[in-house]
Parts: sequence; C-alpha cells; structure tokens
Amino acid sequence: MSSSIIKADITSKLTIAEDSKVEKRRLLDLAGQVVQVTTPEEQSLAVRRGRELKLFLGQIESDRKTVKGPVIAVEKRIDELAKELRKELEIEVLRIEGLVNAFQDLEDRRVAAEERERQQRIAKAEEDRRAAESLVREAEDKLTNESASLDDAENACLAQELAAQTNERANEILRAPLPVANRVQGMVQRTELQFTITDAAALYAEKPGWFELVPKRRVIRDNITEHTVLPGIKIWMEKQTSLRT
Repeated sequence: MSSSIIKADITSKLTIAEDSKVEKRRLLDLAGQVVQVTTPEEQSLAVRRGRELKLFLGQIESDRKTVKGPVIAVEKRIDELAKELRKELEIEVLRIEGLVNAFQDLEDRRVAAEERERQQRIAKAEEDRRAAESLVREAEDKLTNESASLDDAENACLAQELAAQTNERANEILRAPLPVANRVQGMVQRTELQFTITDAAALYAEKPGWFELVPKRRVIRDNITEHTVLPGIKIWMEKQTSLRT
C-alpha cells in the first residue's frame, strides 16, 4: 500500500505583502493621534481615521476570502474523496463487528452454561465427599467395637478408598481450567453503559442538571420589542455608533 492514500500536490508559500505591512503601520500611526473626542473637529478626525481603518480591514477580509476560497475548495474535495474511500469500508467494518459481537454473545452464554455445570459438579463432588467421610466414620466406629469382624475391617478399608476417590474427583474439578470465551488477537472488547431517553420532559423534571439550556439569541431578538415583558429576561434599548467604509 502506498504511503499516501489520496494523491495530492499542494504547495503553500503564504506571506503578508510588504506594502500591506507598510499601510498597516501608517494607519496605526495616524489612528494613534486620536486620543480624545471633545470637539466637532476632533470627532471629524476620529471618524475619518476610524473609516480608514475599517476600509483597510474590509480589504483584508476580502483578500482573505479570495485567497482562502481555493483552499476551502481543496479541503472540501479532500473530505469528499476520503468519505468516498471510507464509505464501503466502514460498512464492512460494522458488518464484521456485528458478526463478531453476535458470536461473542454466544460465547458468553456458553461460558455461563459451562460455569453453571461446573458449579453443579463441584456441589455434587462435595456431597459425595461428605457421604464418603460419613461412611469412613461409621466403619471406624464399628472397628472400635469388640465384636468387630473381618468384614468390618474390609468395609473400613473400602470406605477409606471411596473417600480418597471422591476427594480426588473434587480436586480434579477444581484444578480443571475455567471456561473462557474464545478471543483472538486484534479484538478489543469492553462493556459500555448505554441509554436512550424515552421521555425528555419527565427526565428533565427529575434531573434538570443532565440537560443544557442554550438561549437562541437570534430567535429571541426576532420575537421581542422594547416593550416585551417576560420573566427571566431583561430588555433595553442601547445606542451603538459604527463607522461606514
């Protein structure tokens, strides 16, 4: 596979034009002469200097859009190509992950069933072990009796052998490997908590801190006047002076 997925030949050598730097410095020097507005003459000078600044800012914005336009088009095309290349691959990834997830569900059920069976075998082996130990105690009790016979001695030996066998079976079950699900290298499995909101209003009433309330300023501005009175909002008129280019 090539080192670059999308072929591209993009070179960039961007810099600020020297005459623009000079003009910026000139305008800043002139603007710096405006230190107060206390007379009509000072206001006229301030407006003139402000308009000169805004005119230059407008030229900067226009040039920015002009220069950036092709770059945006290239960026958009790169995204389109990447999306085109990824689409079918991502669908296949999701499909395969779904198949693996389904198999892992089966594996989890298999492991759970095998563990239940293992616990049942352990319980049965423990029950057999206790029963064998009980037989050993009974046989040994008979041997302490003066009337004990050869059969009683043989029964005591048999009981001890049975107890040893049942104890070994129990140990074999405990030593056996625990049931585990089949995993292969390259798999990353994790358990994630999921949720879906079935009634947003009901949940908000109970847990308002779980929601974000963001005022829609444009909608508000379009639906109020200076005379609007509503709880939770303060409305006033304010003069704003701006300069035309």
